[in-house]
Amino acid sequence: MRAAKILIIIVTWNKQDYVINLLNSLKHIQYPLENLDILVVDNASNDDTVKLIRQKFPTVKLICNSENLGGTGGFNTGLAWAFEQAEDTYEYLWLLDNDVVVHENALQELLNTLDQNPDAAIADSTMMQLDYP
Repeated sequence: MRAAKILIIIVTWNKQDYVINLLNSLKHIQYPLENLDILVVDNASNDDTVKLIRQKFPTVKLICNSENLGGTGGFNTGLAWAFEQAEDTYEYLWLLDNDVVVHENALQELLNTLDQNPDAAIADSTMMQLDYP
């Protein structure tokens, strides 16, 4: 099976515990990790979010906005960076809020959906509450 190159874009602001949990969950997804790049867009956090990401996840790409642009502005920052890369660098972009934990099969299920529906431009996951999944 072919493994597409994917960029994961995460936006965060003052949620160090959440984003660290998310990044840890991404280590366990059922997908070749060498085909994933992770970009965290920090919206000018004033806690230790950036420091912890750099310390615990040195391979994660990090963009630090000078002000909080909100979720939409943060994702636009990440998407703009992605579109500046060579055209064939990434086949898919996966946008994640910082307060999710990813199920190990989530990405593969999204890719299966896209492969089975070649006219689809977007796929989304089911969201479940962490306390009551």
